[in-house]
Amino acid sequence: MDVNDLTTGFGFEIFDSIYNGVVAIDQQGIIKLFNEAAAKIMGVAKEETIGRRVEEVIPNTSLLEILKTGKAENNQKMHLGNCEIISNRGPICKDGKIVGAIGVFQDISDFEALSLELDNVKEINNDLDAIIESVADGIVVGSADGMILRANSAYLQITGIQEKEFVGKNVRELINQGYMNKSVTEMVFRTKSRVNVVDIRSGKELLMTGAPVFNEEKEVTRVVTIVRDISELTELKGKLEQAENAKNRYLKELEHFRSQNAFKKIITKNNDMQKSWIRLIM
Repeated sequence: MDVNDLTTGFGFEIFDSIYNGVVAIDQQGIIKLFNEAAAKIMGVAKEETIGRRVEEVIPNTSLLEILKTGKAENNQKMHLGNCEIISNRGPICKDGKIVGAIGVFQDISDFEALSLELDNVKEINNDLDAIIESVADGIVVGSADGMILRANSAYLQITGIQEKEFVGKNVRELINQGYMNKSVTEMVFRTKSRVNVVDIRSGKELLMTGAPVFNEEKEVTRVVTIVRDISELTELKGKLEQAENAKNRYLKELEHFRSQNAFKKIITKNNDMQKSWIRLIM
């Protein structure tokens, strides 16, 4: 293939219509092809590039090196114009001789920004996962259709169930299978407000607080439920009530004892009352 074959007829129209930038030079390093995408990336007019030396238009080009070595270079990241690009470069050969070189490159600036944003999202998700897994309270996240999206380790430990038994299931299915008696997720979606519920699961008394998560249209898209085992708290509360009742009983008995003791002292000090008391006893 000759370099001139790339710039004539239907082939030129094809190169000029593709998304990637394409630059081709002859054996002397003269630009023979510079398509619209390449001109846009470089910020130049395509007509001003044809016939010029490639290093005048692309100062950091490696196409001249390709002419010397004849070795292709693939997936090379470089800065071109105001863009970050990925370039593939290779020789153009005819009858076993190098007659030119061609470079095909793509602007990855948008991909770079998207990749950076994705990395930031991954970092935020990792931080969120670490926070969710570090708390002692159980945390459950449900979707708008009642599916359990995730449950942290604390919830699985509190309830004694395995993740595969719970996550990915619908709350209706879980109720029917006896994993729960009531669904906080359904209550929150129905009321669109915070809900507090006490339920018994696996013999434990659990305080569950469900909170809605709204989207920009004020629609509930997620429900986050915080689960706390209050069995010990309830037991302590009962013991505290028993201690309070016992204290009140002892205080009454002590008051009764004191009143009797005071009455006896009065009788002892009064001779007339002593005689009356003795006669009453006799």
